Amino acid sequence: MTQLSPKQKKTYVFIENHITDNGFCPTIREIADHLGISVNATRDKLEALRRRGLVEWEYATPRTIRTKER
Repeated sequence: MTQLSPKQKKTYVFIENHITDNGFCPTIREIADHLGISVNATRDKLEALRRRGLVEWEYATPRTIRTKER
């Protein structure tokens, strides 16, 4: 995995664990609540992960976050 900031890594790990535990991806709100940050800050984290090639997601569509390993 590429070098990530601690918050980016926490975001990525939460997404991976949520998918593994529940069989579907979390919503942006669920990620924001888990991280204790705003929805907009969460979108920024997801965009940074997307630019690094670690996740794919559709901005305005719920539950579309996918890690590249899946």
